Amino acid sequence: MHTKTEKDKEMSNETKDYVAIYGASDDLIEAVGAYDDEWGCYNAKKLVAVTVGRDIHRLTIEYCPDGYDGWKIASTDPAIEIVPMRGDNEPDDGDGCPGYSDKAIIHTGGQRVNVVVMRP
Repeated sequence: MHTKTEKDKEMSNETKDYVAIYGASDDLIEAVGAYDDEWGCYNAKKLVAVTVGRDIHRLTIEYCPDGYDGWKIASTDPAIEIVPMRGDNEPDDGDGCPGYSDKAIIHTGGQRVNVVVMRP
């Protein structure tokens, strides 16, 4: 894992019209794209609220819930596209999402974005 500098974050935020959220390792949630940050998440389901403009989009993320071998993301919000995990041995994708994690994509349309992670 590398830490992005503030300049890296600014450059990334200027060029992306979406935010991608996924799990990394067994204890980390990452957001990349129009919003870059990471949160510790060890052994607990988390609720993620993504604000785009005035709209709030919600999803849950959890590492290895019953019968699932990786990070599981769930949402009923039609604005959230969930890309299923690709497999443990697959390389990270273009957003840095490892193969063992689902990925949530929320399009921002260039609007202001904020992400909050909390216990459900």
